[in-house]
Amino acid sequence: MLKSIVVFEGLWDALTYAPFALAILGGMLLGVGLFTARGWQPTCRRCRHDLRGESGDRCPECGSDLKARNAVRSGRRQVRWVPLAASLVVLALGASPYLGLSTHEVRQWLAERLDPRDVYRLATSGNKFAASLHSQRMKQFDDAYVRMFIDETIRHFRDDPLSKSDPMAGDVQRLHAAPQGQNPYLTQLDEIITTLIRRADASEADAKVAVHLLSTVAPRNDPKLQAQFLSSDSLLAACIELPVQPRIRRGAPLSVRPAWTGMILLNEQLEPRVQSVRWRALGSEAWSESVVIPPEDGFLPALQEVGEFEIELSLELNIAKNLIAAGSKERTVRVARTVRVEVIGAESLKATATHGEEARAKLDPMLRTIRLRKFASTLQPKFGFPRLAGAAGRGKGELIHFGGPYTVVYDGASYAVGRYFYSSLGSGGGGGGVDASQQVEALTLDTTKRIVLRIEPDVAGMRERLNDDFTYLDEAIELEFEGVDQPPVEVRFLPSKPATEEPSVPPPNKVPG
Repeated sequence: MLKSIVVFEGLWDALTYAPFALAILGGMLLGVGLFTARGWQPTCRRCRHDLRGESGDRCPECGSDLKARNAVRSGRRQVRWVPLAASLVVLALGASPYLGLSTHEVRQWLAERLDPRDVYRLATSGNKFAASLHSQRMKQFDDAYVRMFIDETIRHFRDDPLSKSDPMAGDVQRLHAAPQGQNPYLTQLDEIITTLIRRADASEADAKVAVHLLSTVAPRNDPKLQAQFLSSDSLLAACIELPVQPRIRRGAPLSVRPAWTGMILLNEQLEPRVQSVRWRALGSEAWSESVVIPPEDGFLPALQEVGEFEIELSLELNIAKNLIAAGSKERTVRVARTVRVEVIGAESLKATATHGEEARAKLDPMLRTIRLRKFASTLQPKFGFPRLAGAAGRGKGELIHFGGPYTVVYDGASYAVGRYFYSSLGSGGGGGGVDASQQVEALTLDTTKRIVLRIEPDVAGMRERLNDDFTYLDEAIELEFEGVDQPPVEVRFLPSKPATEEPSVPPPNKVPG
């Protein structure tokens, strides 16, 4: 009952904000405890004589008229101890502010009488008051409570389902900073780590969670931990990540470079590599022949068919003997992973045209970062990506791609710059230059004359560069400059020419008719 009183938030809110209502509630509970009757037997209201078996009109004990109204009482009054005790607690708590005691102090005093395991279990179940008590006792290094906590953590990591969000992980890490000098909990903390490492052998899912928890609960520079970690093939396998693009272009090689995550930061001498690969169409039972990947090659064979494929990769990890503090034996850990990719052709990409004020507003901040810069003897447009992060509204709205042929209009003539493709979030790059004879001579540039940079949309070029459906600006862009290394003084959006038509480029240094 004490536990219920301590954790009942509604009661303590009432104690804090409604002492008068609590007094009424306490009085009601007191009445229930003292003045309610139980049973059916009739008694004289005046002298409480038992009238069972009496048939007269008067009480044989006191002579009261039993036919009078309310002269006979049904039931026998008995004390109800539970409501009575509850009423006393409620009345005392309701009166505590007037006696110099805050409700928080009263609640803390009652909480100290609880079993520490009850506090811990209530804290992990989400009770805010119990969580604050737990945190307070852990920060104070309450020895009895801490040892109970470690025992419960070991039991949990050994027997219960593991979760990446286990609430005790942060507390275990804090215990590594227990009182300076000889830490009294080191032996038990080592047992927590050993328990997690053993648990990793249960299943692949447990191994992945164990890696995450170990990166939280254990100090990464602990040689004992490193030695234990390196002894577990399951943990090492769980640390290997295979970042793979979900969609690749037909005929393009699939780049797969294994990466480490989690506790593998303990040691940088381990390097997994893809040893062989095979694939099959999704839903098919027939695998291709395995292809061995040379150690120096990070690319897998290109797939020439369009569709969804399962790719099975065999990886090897060679561990040297006594890699860390005599903590490992020489061996090779083999890991098999299956990933799913979609192979697409350029013609299958969906291109969605957009224009208008909303698209212009999204691209305008990025276009304002462009500067024309002298590059050797030519003129090149450069984007100011570092300043773009907040300006372009990252994460807001739809990603818009733009780009294609870039043309400089200067002194009445047009000059090709190259092909560049960008997105509204600042990603992209150049694509192919042009003949130097078609470029403007930057060394003889007269910066007192206006320079216009024109960007035409090129849907076909975007299809060749992107691996996913995309939205593109179907308007041409003109940026006007008053010299090099200056932001544009004006940004204009113009109706573009048909996507299949290349922009005309007059001969260099000649004024059109």
